[in-house]
Amino acid sequence: MTTQQQAEAYDAELHDEASGEDETIASTAWSILWENQAPSVHDLHRRYLQGRLNLHPEFQRRDAWNDQKRSRFIESVLLNIPLPYIYLAEELDGRQVVVDGQQRLAALFRYMENHYSLTGGIMEGYKGKLYQELQYRDQEKIENRAMNLVLIRNNSDPDTKYIVFERLNTGAVQLNPQEIRNCVNRGSYNDLVNELTEHKPFKELYGITINQHERMRDAELILRFFAFYHSFPNYKGGLKKFLNTEAAQHQNASPEQTRQMRNLFMQTIDLCKQVFGNKAFRLYEVQDENGDPWHLNTNNALQDAVMYGFATRIGQRQAIMQRSDAIREALINLMAEKSDFWNQCANHTADTRNVLGRFNTWIKELDEILQDADQPQPRLFSRKLKQELLEQDPTCKICQQHINDPDTAEIDHIKPYWKGGETIPENARLTHRYCNRSRRENRRE
Repeated sequence: MTTQQQAEAYDAELHDEASGEDETIASTAWSILWENQAPSVHDLHRRYLQGRLNLHPEFQRRDAWNDQKRSRFIESVLLNIPLPYIYLAEELDGRQVVVDGQQRLAALFRYMENHYSLTGGIMEGYKGKLYQELQYRDQEKIENRAMNLVLIRNNSDPDTKYIVFERLNTGAVQLNPQEIRNCVNRGSYNDLVNELTEHKPFKELYGITINQHERMRDAELILRFFAFYHSFPNYKGGLKKFLNTEAAQHQNASPEQTRQMRNLFMQTIDLCKQVFGNKAFRLYEVQDENGDPWHLNTNNALQDAVMYGFATRIGQRQAIMQRSDAIREALINLMAEKSDFWNQCANHTADTRNVLGRFNTWIKELDEILQDADQPQPRLFSRKLKQELLEQDPTCKICQQHINDPDTAEIDHIKPYWKGGETIPENARLTHRYCNRSRRENRRE
């Protein structure tokens, strides 16, 4: 799958998750504190050089304008043509970040620093001129030009401010929800999330592409992990607002809090990698005995549930590793059964019922396996036994056809476990998952 196809698949999932979310705000919650200003270009440039005006926040890595478009804007300034408002947001330390108007300010500042020359348009006499080559009166026209702007104060209501940012999102490249959060909630927590996008095991599990990194899709995956870890029992639907609340509540996490969260994330990712390998967070769908059952892309909904289960049981790391084969097999079985769990990971993934359903199903399964480790009679056969049976005779005992991929096979109790059948090699037979599913379904009919 190409990078573009991966991006489209991710965007489709976001659209599905966002559907039906209630973004309305009660009138009593509207507390936007803002003020109109009209500073000169010279004053704004001075703030920028002093580090008090953040022109290039991390969500705006790209310059959408070329020199020709910048040149036309400079001409508009020289001709005293009315310009749109610029929107800034005040951070907690008093510094300001550009919400809307980054390209316009960048065009002005880059020209004043002689990074490009004018290309000529209706003012042909200016073609090829750097800022330093303009006549003094023209330099003053630019420096003294008043820029109408709205400054959103840092004590505005966080939810309301997010929606204001979203409504003001008029740039050439529309910002997605995580890019807006990155602007609204700048602080130690946001820094931690962005730092963890570079964690090598995380990138390996997800196959993170440049496109996903630039648009902060990888950062949103990490924010999802922390949001569900902190607040899963309180999830009431509306994934976007759920993540907004998480980012706002932990915006200024202490060094000790960020250290603990960093360790938790890394330990959880490490467990996922050791237990599930390169199939972590991928849906398993049995279609026939010969097809590849693994979906190509990772599934965010599956990731949420699996990582939550491991993170909330991180103190049982040793037990998880001791039962890793059973855990992996149990998750495959859940998906292979085409149960509610599979549908809750694949469809309408942000619905409250589906979130609660897949989390609770997986937690119950995981706890049974960890408790099963202390029982004299385990419920699931080991992966080691499956490998031994494959080496002895890789034939499905139902369809009598060759088993090509170990993941398409499972060990079935000859005498059913629920009838007292023991989980021992003598009571084991190797089958295709597809064949075993079909046999059960036909028996139920």
